[in-house]
Amino acid sequence: MDSVGARTGPDALHTRLTRIARIASDRLQGAASVAMARDALADAGLAKSAAGAASIAVNQAALAAAADASADHPFVAKFRLFEAGRWPLGVYAGIFYVF
Repeated sequence: MDSVGARTGPDALHTRLTRIARIASDRLQGAASVAMARDALADAGLAKSAAGAASIAVNQAALAAAADASADHPFVAKFRLFEAGRWPLGVYAGIFYVF
């Protein structure tokens, strides 16, 4: 397996993942606020929480890509949920909750 980390080294990989996380965070905060406004919701904390969760999904998807993970990797699937406009909240009592 020829992962990005193996090709570029851990420091370069860390720099790339940090940049991805920073850009995602900046863009997603505004996007979350706009999406909530469309639904007549005005809760800055909820918007920040949604943007943070989406930022984590972006970072995890980038990490999966760097590791040359398959398209069915859980990090990639989680990112696809956000990409489709959903917010995967988690699993509780055997039920997967998506907002």
